[in-house]
Amino acid sequence: MKRLAALTAVLAVLLTACTSDPEPQAETTPLAGPDGKAVEVKDTTRELVVWADTVCGAIKALQRDHDLPTDALQAAAVSPYTGIAISTYLQGAADMVERYSEVFGQLEPSGVAAGDKVVTGIVERLHKVRPEVSTLSNPSANMTEPSPADVQRMKQVLALMKTVEPPASALADAAKTDPRLTTAYQLAPQCDPAVAKPTPGATLPPAKDKSNFAACQDGTCQVLVGKTELFMAGTHTLSITVVAGSVAIRDRFGGNGSGINLLRSVGSSARLGDRKFGAVTTIKVAALAHTTAVLTITTV
Repeated sequence: MKRLAALTAVLAVLLTACTSDPEPQAETTPLAGPDGKAVEVKDTTRELVVWADTVCGAIKALQRDHDLPTDALQAAAVSPYTGIAISTYLQGAADMVERYSEVFGQLEPSGVAAGDKVVTGIVERLHKVRPEVSTLSNPSANMTEPSPADVQRMKQVLALMKTVEPPASALADAAKTDPRLTTAYQLAPQCDPAVAKPTPGATLPPAKDKSNFAACQDGTCQVLVGKTELFMAGTHTLSITVVAGSVAIRDRFGGNGSGINLLRSVGSSARLGDRKFGAVTTIKVAALAHTTAVLTITTV
């Protein structure tokens, strides 16, 4: 009787399974990537999206920590405070290497060989440059005017850190090798391909006033700037330099005063003047390449 009861129970379970409604098939969920385009979530995971986003963010930070000090060197001719920037960078250079070694070194493997190779390559190169960067992290006591020795040390550190950076498309290329990472890369906010750095030789749209800087004297113009330009915009005497995809703007006040702004992306802007004392001039980046920029200047 016990065996019969057990068999009856098993048959009941099987019959219930056969007659129940089939479970609905899981649908892929279209999401928008950082560029606004629909992305189908297939076989990626939340962990892989976070991994890709972390790697992209860390690589961009690594690039910024190379480009910003490079701007400081290039801006030496237009900024009286460059010595402070150079000394501060050198003092923190060794800690910077340790910080990036920790960020990249603590990442769990993604499970995608090509992606993991990008990360392990960065870690290996950081380990290689660590001793020399540590030796060079010894600025002079003078933080106002950069000494030739400090400038040389900074150039050496920048050259070493440049060897650590992977190619700009390294992770994007790795993502193409596996559909899981492809989808994760598309969904990760910091992997947005639309935020790529300006490339040398990029063609910019035409500026309304071309390179006629005399058009800026009334405080309103749109001009193409390359290398270093010195011109009047309203009541401001501007010295503008475009280097490595960044716009360095020096506003030469009356007397010996001066101020500097660095703009590094399309849409960024600098405001000059104080409305309490008169008109305010705004300089906005309309387009940006490696050594040229289209700037829109307005005065209100």
